[in-house]
Amino acid sequence: MKLWKTFRNDLYNTYVDTHIKKEKNKKEISFQLKPLIYELHGIYLKDHKKITIHKVDEFILNLKVERLTFILGYYQ
Repeated sequence: MKLWKTFRNDLYNTYVDTHIKKEKNKKEISFQLKPLIYELHGIYLKDHKKITIHKVDEFILNLKVERLTFILGYYQ
C-alpha cells in the first residue's frame, strides 16, 4: 500500500509541478512518469476539469496490470 501511495503522490505532484505551477521542465520528468503525465494532461485538455488526486487515483486504477507492474518496479 505504501508503494502505491508513493507512486500516486509522485505522479500527482509531478503533474502539478509541470502543468500547473510550471516549476518543472518536461525534460525533468522521470522516464516512467512521462507517458502518464502526457495522458493525464490529455484528459484535462479533453474536458477542461482540474486534475485532482482523486482523478489520478481513478486514472491509475484504470491502467493495465502489466503497465502498472512495470511502473511500480521503479519504486521498489
